[in-house]
Amino acid sequence: MLHEKGKSSAVFLVVLLTGGCAFYFYSYKSNTLYTCVPLIAMVTGYFGLAVIWFNFNSYTQRPLSIIVWSVYSVIGLVLFVTLLVYTGEFQESMLKQNGVSVKGVVVAENQSRHRSSTFYSITVGYTYNNKKYYQDFSNNIDMYKVKDTIIIICSSIDPQMAKVAVVNGDK
Repeated sequence: MLHEKGKSSAVFLVVLLTGGCAFYFYSYKSNTLYTCVPLIAMVTGYFGLAVIWFNFNSYTQRPLSIIVWSVYSVIGLVLFVTLLVYTGEFQESMLKQNGVSVKGVVVAENQSRHRSSTFYSITVGYTYNNKKYYQDFSNNIDMYKVKDTIIIICSSIDPQMAKVAVVNGDK
């Protein structure tokens, strides 16, 4: 039985680590596949490990089970927030080292609703090395309109890693 737990744990650990690495290195791409699939993999791997490791079947162990699951969930949340912070730092570092300025044009304004909140974003098209790229950026203060020209900082290694260059708060 212990051997089976080891095999199952290894599978869930690989799923967790693969999802984490994919999110860390590729979540900046303007594609849901690169953000949602790694997140699903991380949650599946993390809680799959929990199901294998924490097996409380008796009624007397139920309070302990709730405490263990609560602590495990908080640890998972802390790890995920840490991953988000380091992912942002990784992207900033890559853009600082390999970033180049290119002109982009706002090709679309997007709006999405979640409960009572509305979120605004823009889709910007830009060209680097004669190849066209499109990236979505937040536009929550309605700063940019369709056909506005803006400066984009993109990575010379992977031009899909990009951010809007804002100088002194101006467009």
